[in-house]
Amino acid sequence: MELNSAGKLLRCIKYFNPTAIYSVEVMRVLRGLDPQKKGPLNRKSVEDVDRIRDACIAIRELQVMYEEFIIDMQENYPIAQQRQSILIGLESLRKWVYPAHIDSQVPQLDGSVFALLDVCAKGLPVENEISKTEFDDLRVSLQSLRELTGTVKPALRKVLLELIRISEDAISKYETRGASGMKKALKEMWGEMAEIWRVETPEPQDEAEKATVCQTVWAFVLKFDAVYARAVKYRALLEYVPLLLNGPSQDSAG
Repeated sequence: MELNSAGKLLRCIKYFNPTAIYSVEVMRVLRGLDPQKKGPLNRKSVEDVDRIRDACIAIRELQVMYEEFIIDMQENYPIAQQRQSILIGLESLRKWVYPAHIDSQVPQLDGSVFALLDVCAKGLPVENEISKTEFDDLRVSLQSLRELTGTVKPALRKVLLELIRISEDAISKYETRGASGMKKALKEMWGEMAEIWRVETPEPQDEAEKATVCQTVWAFVLKFDAVYARAVKYRALLEYVPLLLNGPSQDSAG
């Protein structure tokens, strides 16, 4: 199956059991959860509160996948004359992704939906697949961030923990969201890096600690960006960040 927004959405919906409860299936397919209780969610039951929350989060993840697919079609599908007719043909998929009742049986999708998504998957640009080795390398780099969390001041620790959470979330969801999830993670990482720069350092040793954190985070984000860039066949954005932050380099000056 093609590695792009359409292919991933198609792979996801193919996993749904049409005889199961929608909320249960979303959690199973997207979150790897298979609750023992197979019946509808009881909104008045205290024990179902967590299941309702998890189901709503998972359904929103599915909706984000769908929305990213629509944007991808509008911006990147190569045959403009076919685009609108394909999206009209996928109207039932939109309704399926935004169900009226999450505790009812999974709605049936016509076979034409799967066929049209397959057409989209073959027409949209294809990502390079990220290898297990690359992800393993990212996890090793993440370990450097974890090791720092036990040695730095609370303000820096908070930023490091958030960076770790963002990274692990993007890696774990790669199978369903692909590189689009990594793009979102990179944007969030930029915000966390800005928080590091804002941390006050009243003592000289604090400044040294902050510099160490900045260096470690920078190395990790560079690596994360390089993996993402290879997946979407772009040049790594962060190759040019020193130019943005520090002004023209020696090579570009003059």
